[in-house]
Amino acid sequence: MRGHQADPGAASTRKAGVPRWYLFGGDILLTALALVILCTSPHPLTWRKELFCAAAVILGACLAMGAVLLKDDK
Repeated sequence: MRGHQADPGAASTRKAGVPRWYLFGGDILLTALALVILCTSPHPLTWRKELFCAAAVILGACLAMGAVLLKDDK
């Protein structure tokens, strides 16, 4: 019941992990979310909305830094 495999000791060639563009896309989406909240909310913003927007931008920055520091599997 092992199935067909040419070399049973061979490692899988499938890459594990997240592609870089997913992380950059998440960064762009989180920044856009913060901008939409900022532009559509009545001013002055509540401290909760300010905190949420700041957290979204900081999380997006962390995703972008992760994408920059991610090593290529070549």
